[in-house]
Amino acid sequence: MPFILTLLVACLIPNNSLDANVAANKGLNFRLSGDTGPALANIPRPLAETLAKAPLIQVTDINFTEVMFEVNSFPNDYVGKEIEITGFVLKDATMTPTHFALARYVIVCCSADASPYGLVCNYTTTDYPADTWLTIRGTIQLEKQQNKNLAVVNVTTARSVPKPARPYIYPSM
Repeated sequence: MPFILTLLVACLIPNNSLDANVAANKGLNFRLSGDTGPALANIPRPLAETLAKAPLIQVTDINFTEVMFEVNSFPNDYVGKEIEITGFVLKDATMTPTHFALARYVIVCCSADASPYGLVCNYTTTDYPADTWLTIRGTIQLEKQQNKNLAVVNVTTARSVPKPARPYIYPSM
């Protein structure tokens, strides 16, 4: 009986991946600079020097969480820097027609704690539907939101890419 019950549950529960619909409910995670206060004053920033010297910030599966923390927490340090990142398109009602977020789900423990992390992007061609996977390249700029600075990528190129075999980010501990 337990075996049959397990099979029934497995067949009845949909096998969906996390997507933009779930992300829209959770909201994009990013830190607005100015809201950092003394809490971030003494946090080690191991990538800060490397990212500052790099002509192009290339966001990979391996450095994703660290780069997102750095750029979103200290956006003033990265104004004018070129960045390349891959993620899925996420839109919500609060964004202007030329804005979208490019995000990845970060899973620390299990799928219940999955949170979308990424960057807000500004692009004149935003006809990409939600859940479209893109690789974008652009320049980091600042925009004011809630009286705080937000890192926004002014996209220069965007190309559709297939969903990665491993779409989720599992940060190393």
